[in-house]
Amino acid sequence: MKCSNHPDKEASAICERCNLFYCGNCVLSSNGKCPKCRNTLCSPQSVMSYEIHQDEIYKGRGQPHLIEAVNSLYMEPERAMRRIKEYSSLLTSTIHLTLLYIIMFVIWVLLLIVVSMVPDTFGIVQPNLMNARNIFTFVLVNILYFGVFIVVWLFASLLYFLPAKLLGGKGEYIQQASLLAYIMFAIFPLGTFSVLLAAIPQLGPSIAFLASAIVVVYLLYLIFLSIREINQFKTTKALMSLAISIAIFVFIGLLITLISMLIFSLPIIGNLPQPSV
Repeated sequence: MKCSNHPDKEASAICERCNLFYCGNCVLSSNGKCPKCRNTLCSPQSVMSYEIHQDEIYKGRGQPHLIEAVNSLYMEPERAMRRIKEYSSLLTSTIHLTLLYIIMFVIWVLLLIVVSMVPDTFGIVQPNLMNARNIFTFVLVNILYFGVFIVVWLFASLLYFLPAKLLGGKGEYIQQASLLAYIMFAIFPLGTFSVLLAAIPQLGPSIAFLASAIVVVYLLYLIFLSIREINQFKTTKALMSLAISIAIFVFIGLLITLISMLIFSLPIIGNLPQPSV
């Protein structure tokens, strides 16, 4: 069955009064009402209301483009989660994160160029960007960082996925990883802007700290929505799953910190005078 307004798209709903079929775009733009008579739309397969068949509707809209998906996470995050979930792909997510890393890399290079142009009177050491060896090392290190970036994304997705699965979640790892990739892309410009606020005279650092805190809260909110949507959880269980994941992250962070402190302290311990016998 094809949409009455868009013959190239499959129908996701029907108006029983007008006998007209509508695709996912039509349903969402009209908030589940028939654009012609405003009657509540139903599923083509049954008389149930369209809300019960949201998966059909969101999938009927087609796979979202990156900018469209990120914009939806800002404007209507719950709807965006439902639609993105239907088109989960590790390959697509990896491509998106590669683009994000390239953007970060370009910003970092531009920042180094700006710093190199600052006079020494400001107490800033000018890096020698034109040195071939330094350029090669810089590029090589960032390639290695990209690998770490991807591994961290996959590992973080796993830490959000496993607690939900243990609590009876119905989601899949690929869905969690895909949604987290879109969330990372959506958070990046907000985080960058919050850091730039520190450049404001006098109150800049305080404003930047407050803005960063808001961004972190928004990040946790989006992750909460992704866990709830993927696993079909109630709010309480989704919050419980998120809390367990955060606790695991904190534990791992503390463990890495302790190991790093131990490693850096070994040379100092080795140089301590030995007690005489």
